[in-house]
Amino acid sequence: MINFVLCDDNIMVLSKLKEMLNSIFLKYDFDATVKLATNSTKELIKFVTSNRIDVLFMDIDLNTKENGIEIAKLIRKSNKSLYLIFVTAHFEYIISSFECKTFDFIQKPFTYARLERTIF
Repeated sequence: MINFVLCDDNIMVLSKLKEMLNSIFLKYDFDATVKLATNSTKELIKFVTSNRIDVLFMDIDLNTKENGIEIAKLIRKSNKSLYLIFVTAHFEYIISSFECKTFDFIQKPFTYARLERTIF
């Protein structure tokens, strides 16, 4: 089982992302699950430090003190093997996002086909 975690400050985007990923998992009979979908960076950090996760979809502009890149760097310290995928409307962060050993960078608004290409 591959464990996914999603973090975005926008509840609608978070819900859409979770729904699309679950649809992709079902379509390909992919043994994966979204373990957590949250708009709270505190909840995210607490969860990833105490649970095994394999893939993290992360927004960059989280409307918090720290941005998604800073949070990802913190998470990276305890989990060096997770696949980190940024999903953001802020394309200007693409270069700095790769400091976190980013697997992919998806620009919002994302599509089902774009998520599918990332997963497979």
